[in-house]
This record gives sequence, C-alpha cells and structure tokens, in this order.
Amino acid sequence: MIRQKLKELANRQCGYFTAQQAVHAGYQHKGHAYHVRSGNWLKIDRGVFRLPGYVDTLEAEFVRWSLWVIGKDQTRKPVISHESALYYYGLSVQKPVHVHISTPPLKYKKEKEGCRFHHVELQWNEYEAKNGFNITTPQQTLLEMKPDLLLNGQWQDAVRQARSKALITEDVAVSLLGLGVSVSDERKEGSQMGGYGVARRLELAGLPRASILSVSPDLSLAVEAASRAGKRMYFSRRSVLGSNQAFTLVELLVVIAIIGILASFLMPAVQKSLQLSKQAACANNLKQIGLGMHEYTADWSGWYPNAVQRASQASGASVSGPTWQQTMCSYFEIKIVSDKSIPMTKIFDCPSDTREGTSAEPRANPNSYGLNASRYNSSAVSDGIYIEWTELLSITKGTTPSKGFYGSVNETWLRAPGSTMLVVDGVGDPDGKGSFFQTYAPPFARGFYYNSTELCRPFHNGFNNYLFCDGHVAAVTPVDSVGTGNVLTSFKGIWSKTPGD
Repeated sequence: MIRQKLKELANRQCGYFTAQQAVHAGYQHKGHAYHVRSGNWLKIDRGVFRLPGYVDTLEAEFVRWSLWVIGKDQTRKPVISHESALYYYGLSVQKPVHVHISTPPLKYKKEKEGCRFHHVELQWNEYEAKNGFNITTPQQTLLEMKPDLLLNGQWQDAVRQARSKALITEDVAVSLLGLGVSVSDERKEGSQMGGYGVARRLELAGLPRASILSVSPDLSLAVEAASRAGKRMYFSRRSVLGSNQAFTLVELLVVIAIIGILASFLMPAVQKSLQLSKQAACANNLKQIGLGMHEYTADWSGWYPNAVQRASQASGASVSGPTWQQTMCSYFEIKIVSDKSIPMTKIFDCPSDTREGTSAEPRANPNSYGLNASRYNSSAVSDGIYIEWTELLSITKGTTPSKGFYGSVNETWLRAPGSTMLVVDGVGDPDGKGSFFQTYAPPFARGFYYNSTELCRPFHNGFNNYLFCDGHVAAVTPVDSVGTGNVLTSFKGIWSKTPGD
C-alpha cells in the first residue's frame, strides 16, 4: 500500500520524489538509507530521490530541480522561467546549460551547478502547472526574455512563432509587437530599460497606472512586472530622458560644489597627518643623534663634542671648525668630502623645515638642529650644555681638553639629564636654512630670540622637538620650554642645567 502510494506520486513527477513526500507516503526517515543501499531508490541530491527505470527528459530535469528547491518547505513554488521556458515552448533552438528558476529569495538554498535562480515572486496568472513542475506562461516568458531577444534581433520572430504555435492569442501578439516598436532605440540603449520598456517609460513620464492600462489592457502584465522588477532594474538618465539630453550646467556646478565641500573637510585631516608624519621623522633623526652622542661621551670620558672648534684658546682666534655635526658624522658612518655642495646626509635636516638654503652648500647638506647654548638674552652668562670657552676655562682652570668657541661640558655636571635639553630643531639663519658645515649660528641654539633676532622656530604646529641629555625626545611648545615666567627672551627651564628654574 505504501509502495503503491509512493509509485503513483513518482509517476506524476517523472519518477522523482522528495524525502518529505516519502514520509507523507508512510516511509520513516530512518529507512531511507536502507532503500538507497538496496537499490529500491536512487539518491539524486540531498533530500531528492528517484525510482529506477525512468527515462531522462527535459520535463524530468525540470521536476528534479523544482523538487530540490522545494525540499522540506512545501509552500515554495519554484517556476521554470527565462531561457529554460523559452526552449520548452520551442521558441529557441539552443538548450540552455542551466535550468533557470524564478523563486523568491531562499534563506538556505544557494545556486549550484546546473541551475540558476531569478529572485522574483510571480503572480498566479504568470505561470501554469505541469506534471511535477511550474513554468511561466508563454506571454510571461516572452516578456522576461524581451531584452535579449531585442538585442539579438529575434523579438518579432519569437512573438510570431508563439502565435503560430497557438501559445498566445492574436490580441496578445499584437500587444507584444507594439512593445517592440522601438526595437532600434532599445538596441542603441543597450537594452538598459529591460523587458518592460514601454510600460516603464509611461510610468516614468508621470502617467497614472489607470491611464497606462487604458492605452492597452494587455500592457497590464508589463506594468506589474516592471513594478516587481524595480529593485533589480537600472535606468540610465539617457534612456529615460532621451539620447540627446545631457546634464545641465547647474547640475554640474552642484556636483563640483559638493566635491569641493568634501575636499575642504578632508584636506585639514590630510595636512595634519602629513605634519605628524614629518614630526615623527624629525624625532627619529634626534633619536639617532642621541645615540651618536652617547657613543661619543663614552669614548671621551663623559665630555660632549664641541659646538664649533677654535684654532686655539686665545681670545679672538679664528673659528676653523669642525662643527659638532661634522664630528658626529664618523659615528653615523658618513664620509665627509671636500666638496660641500655634494649631498652627504639628511640626518640633520628636519622634514618640516621647508626654508630654502642661501647657497649650494646648505641645499646639499642642510641643518635644522642646534646644540643647547642658551644665553639670558644678550648677556654673556650661559647655563646650557655648551658655554663660551672663557667661561669653560674659568670653571676647569684650563684643564679641559676642549678648545671650542662654544666648548662642551661633562655629563657628570648635569644634575637632571632627563629635564635638560641637548639638541633642538628649528635653528638656522633668519635668511634661510643653514649647512652643518657653517661655523656660526646654525650649529648651536642660543634661544628663540637673541639680540632681537629670531633664531629658533617651532615647525611642528607650534611645537619644537627636543633631544634631552638622557636620550629621550619630546615635543614642547616654546612657552613651556623656557621655565619660570614663560619669557621667550629669558631662557631657563629645559634650556638650563639648573633644575626647577
């Protein structure tokens, strides 16, 4: 009895049936595997079986994929459509590679080899039932395939062939041919308006639906189909407004204005990011200089290199160099050559220092960093890391090995290395960027103002980068760097060796 019931069902479905249909016929789930192993059933796909002895036909292929889509959900109504339906009705001589199925979006089903989904929910009068499967009506099939048929020049032949096969009535054929009046226009448009060109154009023109249907009642299917397909159809401005209508000047100006506004929002952020990257590169230069200074003091018993070397200790002796940068080059494995217009290194060049050098020498080997040689305005009193050689002799009683115009101090003299600045960026001539070979202002930093001349500039959004004697680098504003009183012409704070001043 159970076997006969299942066989009658399979006969109506070209031998196919689902696991759910087998359960309804009386077979238990746990017995399905047994029937497959024993050869009573053939397992076609997950949840789809077939009785042996049935011939493979086009209808059988449609049933097989329809049952696979249905699965356990008997409320699903997959419909064979598009190329598959066109071939089924004999309106196409080329059999499609895949079975095309129209169905609402499926939550747990994805396309696989052999089938293609068209996610659309058809109305009851747009498809008809066959033995084991549903298929779109000839009229609906032609409407679905209209873009491709127009593109290939086969639209009129397909409609006439459908009429000759009595698949559609004379009135429907006339109506469909009316939809294809602007065949040449549709080809030029690349079929962008889809298969519902006339009805869709009338809707876009603002005509109410009742007026559209009054033009031709047979357009109702096209109107309904266009409404349903709205989310998956794309309409170009050219196809809606005509091939000769371009954008107006006002529209172009509005677009340009919007782009300009967006760019104005974006540019400050880009510039800030660029400044931060340059500040980070400057800090990395100072870190490298700090490592070189540490190696130098280790080699010279704690003494820092001279800012600028004099020929002798005699007062008024000429400045002959080298500068502290030249001294440090050997610690960076940089070879000094006699031609100073040849680039040797950029380690002393701050990326944010955009000043132009006044000659070939600073342009080739620029310098933005100065040693801490702070003075209290124009007085001769110094409390920085580098002091006048006459003061240095009075402190060491002539025992220091240094003969510098700005001589060095010993790191043992520092009471607070972590709060005493060693090197700062932003130094240079007021007229332009200097070279690290120059033996006047650029090698050292005497403050932000000295003798009413600006000597040290904050390049990093109001900050300077400072290398401290303990090796760390920090960004500090000019006002915060000068200590008590915050007076830019009276340098204390991190500029002096005296803690807490």
